[in-house]
Amino acid sequence: MSLAKRPLIVVFGCSISLLALANCSDSDSTGQPSAGSGGKAGASSHAGSGGKAGSGGAVAPNGGSEDAGAPTSGGSMDGGAAGAAPSEGGAGTAGGAGSAGSAGHSGSAGHGGSAGGGGGVVGDAGAGGDDGQPSGPHQNPILKYNFDEGTGLTIGDSSGSGFNASLSIAAWTAQGRHGAALSLSGGLPPTGFVSVPPGVFEDVAETTIASWVKLTSDTPWSRIFDFGGKGIGAETRFMYLAPNTPAGTRFSVFGGVDTREATVTTGTFLPLGVWKHVAVTAAANGKHAIYIDGFPAAEATTVVVPPSELEPMASDSWLGKSRFPDPGLNGALDEFTIYDRVLSPAEIAALAAPKADYARLAFDEATGTTASDTSDRAVNATLNGATWASGRLGAAVALSGTNQYVTLNSPLAGCTDQLTIALWVKQVAAQPWARIFDFGGTGDNFMFLTPSTDEGKMRLSIHTTAIETVVLSNTTLPADSTWHHVAVVINAAAATMFMDGAPIGTTLLPVIPSVLGTTNEHWLGKSRFPDPYFNGSFDELRISCRAFTPDEIKNLAFH
Repeated sequence: MSLAKRPLIVVFGCSISLLALANCSDSDSTGQPSAGSGGKAGASSHAGSGGKAGSGGAVAPNGGSEDAGAPTSGGSMDGGAAGAAPSEGGAGTAGGAGSAGSAGHSGSAGHGGSAGGGGGVVGDAGAGGDDGQPSGPHQNPILKYNFDEGTGLTIGDSSGSGFNASLSIAAWTAQGRHGAALSLSGGLPPTGFVSVPPGVFEDVAETTIASWVKLTSDTPWSRIFDFGGKGIGAETRFMYLAPNTPAGTRFSVFGGVDTREATVTTGTFLPLGVWKHVAVTAAANGKHAIYIDGFPAAEATTVVVPPSELEPMASDSWLGKSRFPDPGLNGALDEFTIYDRVLSPAEIAALAAPKADYARLAFDEATGTTASDTSDRAVNATLNGATWASGRLGAAVALSGTNQYVTLNSPLAGCTDQLTIALWVKQVAAQPWARIFDFGGTGDNFMFLTPSTDEGKMRLSIHTTAIETVVLSNTTLPADSTWHHVAVVINAAAATMFMDGAPIGTTLLPVIPSVLGTTNEHWLGKSRFPDPYFNGSFDELRISCRAFTPDEIKNLAFH
């Protein structure tokens, strides 16, 4: 961590442990302390812990015991604070139980009171919390901001945990990813940001944090979120996600000293003006990851800094604002969620549902003869003799090289002057002029991608009766039974082939998709000519009527 990013923190006064407060409580006037009752569970299926019971009266000087104050309600709060000492010899009553937290964690049992100096006996332990739920991890989010208010300065937590947030100024847009969204205008210092309350990460050992983001401008070191604790010096703790730093999207968890900073960076930049789903995970074993549009774009196993170390979170815990003198986020946020567990890749992909942005076939069915498009475009697939195999993520479709292929439903529908086709490919045996894909009509209009020609070059052809665009590469797809990412990106300016995230061939002023007209033959692994069938596997197919940026292709090609 560079000195330029070091925090300067000044603290006045002192901090008192809530646990210490719980141990300050009364015993009754007879010297026999009463039992503390257990904390009751909060009214929700997920959220903060129940309150802990107050302890019995502690021994005061000359045999007197300290009185306990009233217990404090709220998420994961402990027993009451100490009051003034009574007259010599008397014992105070037992401290009351902490009130329910904002979630269904189980309440702790109350402790028996300590004996007063006058010889009182120790009270019985209190009962456990009523109807408490396990303290986690939870299946559903522990915090979720839908940003559907569309007005005002309060943001409700729809998870049921009660972590409602406040907005510095009214900053809304009706054009969110789902309904309304937060719309921030950046600035230095930023004027629009969200303040997140403490308690979110109490007892959280690992986490997944996800959000939709649509950037208006590239402002290095701006934040999607920046959460921090109240510690100073070596006790400093913070965690942030910056969409665009000089090294790309960066997720960092800082544990007080440079040797306890866990950092993962994509090396790529998010595009502007496009909704992108970004998720980060921090596992208890030190593995950290960044997912973009439901696919892992960066991973690193480094030091362990549990999210619980951020608690108690300080007031400088924000969405859209940095704890350092960085610019604010200039863009929109929607569907911000926090989990107290590491979600699976399939769960993160489900959060990143593409709607009509692109077709996505994960090929994770692993059985049957159909594969479903998870988008609204319904580019579903039929397996013709093809089988299933282990994929780049989950399952994949496997072709033997003999009369096996996949048929797609209208993958080019709606595409005019832009197109992206991207997928993971594993080639077992090279057969010149075999097809990765071949799309066309009953006439002489078609486009295809072959992994190798007779000369051993990968070739993209976009052919009409009047003109043909050909993109050739000096490399071929290795027949090494290893997963490689292959992509084609077309716009009015150029058609480019990519392999493993790098461009391998470009032709300027290509034939654009709309010139092909209506197409009704769409195959993976099969040619419209008497060419060999493809021998290998396909996984994670994405087809978009938008030309992806080179960095978007790199993110999909992360291995």
